[in-house]
Amino acid sequence: MIGEVAGKIEGNCRYKSNAHYKAARRWSRMHYLLGVSAVILAAITGFFSFAQPFPNKDIVVGILATVVAALSALITFLIPNDKAAVHHTAAIKYDALKERARSLGGIEVSFPTIPTEELYERLEELRETVVATDTASPLTYGLTARDFRRIKRLRDYIYEYVEKQRHKAKRRRSKRKK
Repeated sequence: MIGEVAGKIEGNCRYKSNAHYKAARRWSRMHYLLGVSAVILAAITGFFSFAQPFPNKDIVVGILATVVAALSALITFLIPNDKAAVHHTAAIKYDALKERARSLGGIEVSFPTIPTEELYERLEELRETVVATDTASPLTYGLTARDFRRIKRLRDYIYEYVEKQRHKAKRRRSKRKK
């Protein structure tokens, strides 16, 4: 049973990790696209400003300078490199949680002597860590509303399952004491 829930947490973390890796890649590409475009257009603007006079030279240089300023403002406002780093960090955290879930699912099978209550506590701790990571992580816009509903249903299922098992374990302990 614990292996089943741990497997669902593992799949959830794998899904979120992939979404954050994709978002990091997207922001990194944006950083290079805006940065390289700004550099190239600034070089062209500098070249045209010192070039021999030609018709509408001032207009061409003015337009190019405006585009370079807009690109520079976008880079400053969006800070794509920092956003890529934040998404990459979130993806690494989800990868670590995925591995913890995988090992927790394997413990139940490999070591049947470990008390069930201890495994449920570890599962609950893992679930709380996933929720904390969800809260601290930035949004991934690659996910659809359906994906968010799926993640929420999975989180609710895991929470309900852990609560039921915890309640059963308490009843068993109280019966043993009597």
